[in-house]
Amino acid sequence: LVASMRAKGPLPSEVAYIWTKSHVLRGNAELAKREAAGVPPESRLWAKARYMAAVAEVQLGRYTEARSIFEELASIADNYEEAAAIRDLAAMDRARIFLDQGDLPASVDAYQQIDRKSPYFEQSLYEASWSYVRAADRAPDDAAKVAEYK
Repeated sequence: LVASMRAKGPLPSEVAYIWTKSHVLRGNAELAKREAAGVPPESRLWAKARYMAAVAEVQLGRYTEARSIFEELASIADNYEEAAAIRDLAAMDRARIFLDQGDLPASVDAYQQIDRKSPYFEQSLYEASWSYVRAADRAPDDAAKVAEYK
């Protein structure tokens, strides 16, 4: 069906987004990135497609590229569908990447971008707290561990 639609011209944004998400869920990251590029910036679904492209970059292990897209999405305008949720999810994903790369201060800063009224706030607080615990666990000696816990 998608191939027959594509033969008639560019896919409608709705189809391109769903097709992108489908590829992400099936682990076809390169195809997902290509399909996400088919959703134009003026589409209400552009931010969601762009988020899927960032997730595809994570699947490919390209964390710098993913982080760049998440940073871009952390400040999108409200004219996109589910913009607030995308901003929050992008901030959380950036925080997770920073944490995995060992940059605790940047990770905590990213978690703090999530609004207290967000449905993701409790999760971000939980993850940020565990970021501090991980930092303490990595401390070289007991005195440094105590300092990190405090």
